[in-house]
Amino acid sequence: MGSIGSQPSLEKILTLKPDLILALTWLKNSYKLLSNIAPTVMIDFPKMYDFKERLRYVAQVLGKSDRAEELLTHYQNRIQKLRQQLGKQLETKTISVIYLAASADVFYSYRADFLGYGQIITDAGLPLIQQTQKERQLTLSIEVLPEYDADYLL
Repeated sequence: MGSIGSQPSLEKILTLKPDLILALTWLKNSYKLLSNIAPTVMIDFPKMYDFKERLRYVAQVLGKSDRAEELLTHYQNRIQKLRQQLGKQLETKTISVIYLAASADVFYSYRADFLGYGQIITDAGLPLIQQTQKERQLTLSIEVLPEYDADYLL
């Protein structure tokens, strides 16, 4: 099992001789080609962005639903332990997350519930700043950073 990247090469996929191909729906135009290589299951990421929901879906496809539930129970136990350890230490603190692009003058910000980090931070009960900007990609500048100001900036 492995990732072939965001711009998949059909030649590379063929050399891997996969038993199953999991692809995001943005590759739907390649579905017919991919399904000629191996059974292909599309994952609708924009609609299934909750990592727990995706895990359950992929586990169901693989016939491993019980294992997924075990992992999610383990995750919930760890989250509860973290919440107990943190107590009220971070209750009054704020957290903001941005991603710097390769050019280092552009950064990305996502809804807190869109990516795994936000879901984990929220599950842990930590106060993640809700970004209000309409654009996902912003040019890094001193004027824009105050919108993301927090006690902890990741």
